[in-house]
Amino acid sequence: MVARMSATAFPRLVAARTRPAAARAARLPLSTMLGLLMLLGVAALVTAPSARAHDTLIEASPAQDAVVEAAPTAVALTFSAEILDLPTTIIVTAADGAVVAEGTPQLDGQAVRLALPPDLPNSDYDVTWSVVSSDGHRTEDSYTFTLAGADDAAPSQSATPSTPTAAPQPSQAPEAGPAPDADAGTTAQEDGPAWMPSWTTILLVQAGIIVLAVAAALAYKRRRTGR
Repeated sequence: MVARMSATAFPRLVAARTRPAAARAARLPLSTMLGLLMLLGVAALVTAPSARAHDTLIEASPAQDAVVEAAPTAVALTFSAEILDLPTTIIVTAADGAVVAEGTPQLDGQAVRLALPPDLPNSDYDVTWSVVSSDGHRTEDSYTFTLAGADDAAPSQSATPSTPTAAPQPSQAPEAGPAPDADAGTTAQEDGPAWMPSWTTILLVQAGIIVLAVAAALAYKRRRTGR
C-alpha cells in the first residue's frame, strides 16, 4: 500500500516542483519585453523636448536695439543651427512705414544676409525675418535698430547771435530729433505647430508599445494554456 502511494505521489511531486520552473521560464520573456517597452517609453519622453526645440537667433548685425552712426550695408543674422534652404524673407522698414529692403536673403549654413541700399537716412528701422528651422518649422520674429549719424547735429549749432536777422529760425526747430518709434513694440514670433512632430512620435511609440504588450500577453496566455 505504501509502495503504491509513493509510486503515485512521486510523479505528482515532480510535476509540482517542475511547474514553478516552467512558469518562471514563461514569465522571463514577458518581463524582458516589458523592460524593453519601458525603455522605449523613456526614450520617447526624452527625445520629445528636442523635437520641439526651434532654432533661435543668436547674433544680428545691426544688433537689436543698437544705435549706429554709420549706415549698414546689410542685415546679417546668425542662428543656432543650419537654416533649411526653403523660402526665407527679411523685410526692413523705416519709422514712417516705408519698406527700405525686402527680398530673398542669401543663405550660408547658419547665416542669413540681405543687402541694404546705400546712404540710408537716419531713422528707426524694423527688421522682420522669417526662416525655416532645421526641425522643419517656420520661425518668425522682428527687432529694431536706430541709425543716428552725426549729420543731423550740424544744423543745430549754426546759429550766429551777432547778427539779429539770422537768429530766429522757427521753421527748422520742429525738425530736430527723430520721429517717435511707433514700431518699438511690434515684435512678434510665430512658431509653427511645434507640438506636431513630437506628439506624432509619441503616439507612434505608444501605439508600438500597445501592440507589443498585446502580443506579449497573447504569447504568455498561449504558453499557459499549452501546459
